[in-house]
Amino acid sequence: MREPFASGYIENLKKRRAHSKPISKGYQVAGLMLAEILSDRAHKRLYLKLAREYDNDALLMLAKDVAERRGIANYGAYFMRRFQQTKNSVRRINMPRRKQTQLPLRKKQIKKS
Repeated sequence: MREPFASGYIENLKKRRAHSKPISKGYQVAGLMLAEILSDRAHKRLYLKLAREYDNDALLMLAKDVAERRGIANYGAYFMRRFQQTKNSVRRINMPRRKQTQLPLRKKQIKKS
């Protein structure tokens, strides 16, 4: 009986699945769009972090503005420079803070003599 797929095809799919993870959050889409607009796929993790922490609409508007400019050698670096200059005007998203574990403090024992 003939195999329905070429040999190695299933193994290749399994390898690809291990490397690529599905997108499940809105900020992930925005971060990947930033990387695509700026043609900077090498730093997509940075753009995902920015999209998670800052307003996505403002970041995308800034990235589109940067991408429309001509004569820029490195769009990603120019975007980060412009982002640093306008960082205070970009609304930061309220992220829940991680709870720090509270360690009980030892009370000093005072010896009475």
